[in-house]
Formats: sequence, C-alpha cells, structure tokens
Amino acid sequence: MAQDTREQLLDAAERLFSERGVRASSVRDITRSAGANTAAVNYHFGSKLGLLQAVCARRLKPLNAERIAGLVLLAEAPETPRLECILRAFLQPAFTMFREHPEFMRLFAALHVAPDNMRSLVYRNTDSEQLVRMLRKTLPRALPEASAQELFWRVHFIVGAMSIAFTGSPDIGLLSAGEVARDSDPVMLERLIDFGAAGLSAIPAFEALALPGDSR
Repeated sequence: MAQDTREQLLDAAERLFSERGVRASSVRDITRSAGANTAAVNYHFGSKLGLLQAVCARRLKPLNAERIAGLVLLAEAPETPRLECILRAFLQPAFTMFREHPEFMRLFAALHVAPDNMRSLVYRNTDSEQLVRMLRKTLPRALPEASAQELFWRVHFIVGAMSIAFTGSPDIGLLSAGEVARDSDPVMLERLIDFGAAGLSAIPAFEALALPGDSR
C-alpha cells in the first residue's frame, strides 16, 4: 500500500510539474491529485524538492544505466569505436524513454533552463556522473587528438539539439515556412546522429584556429 502511494505521488507530481511547472505545483495540489495526504510527501520524499528528485531519478537512472551499458561495450571493444556508435548509445535510449513518458519529456525540457544549482540538486542519484566518466573514456578513443574541453562543448550542443528535437521548439514547420514537416522518431534520430558526428569530427579543425580572445 505504501509503495502504491509513493508511485501515485510520483505520477501526479510528474504530470503537474510538466503541465504547470515545478514552482506553480504545490504539494497540496500533488497530494490531492494522487489521492494522498500531505504527510505522505514528507514520509516518502522529505520535501517537495525530494519529490522532484525522485521524479527525475525514476526516469533518468534507468535511462543512464542503459546509456552506460552501451558505452561500456564500446569502451572495452578492441576496435576503435565509431562516433556514430557512441552517439547512438547515448541518444537512442533517450528517444525511447521520452516517447514512452512524454510528460517527463516536457518536465526535462523545462529543467534545462532552470538555474544551475537547481539542476545539480535535481539530477542527484541519476548516475549522471558515471555517464560523464564513460563519455570521457569513450569519446577520446574515437577522437584522440581533440581536447576534453572541446569534446564536451560539442556534446553540450548535441544535447541542446536533442532537446529541440524532442520538444519541437522551435517548430521545424515554422522555421522552414512550411516547407519541412517533422520526421518520425527513427528518421529524426538518424539525422541527429549524423549531425552530432559531423560536429564532433570537426573539432580538430576548429582547435587549429587562433580565435580572438581565446584563452586556451
């Protein structure tokens, strides 16, 4: 029974956080939607922040576990991994998870523009640090001449492109004045992998440039 209440609170919080935003969703609103009392939030999560952390961990921890497993296989393979394979291990599980849980996808997109300290708190206990370690281990095998700094800038841009692809904002139809329609998920994933691989592989040429004001 207690486990049922916990899951009902997580479902209600995920739905309300995605629809109204975290700040506008009160504990009372969440417990009312879940058919629980306010004390249940304190009992299971300690606070509204704890509830938000649990909402994120429920989706992101298994997502990152799948990503890490794929990257481990590539890192331990005797042959040099292709960039496309690394990106597929990183991106494909996210496409699957976000399509299965669209409400969390909207919440995740909103959290991307939250203050840094909020994101660092929210993403605790999601194995994100282990995921970063595996990217640090895998990407240099494919691009040994690129610096870690530039690799992670490129990954940062790819994650941003992924968020745009999921949320549809800005809308591709509006951006193209109606000339281009949204692709299916499999096609969009392949486009994003091609885009990301091209961006990552362009790093050595970028680093060879002497940019004004570059402090490296």
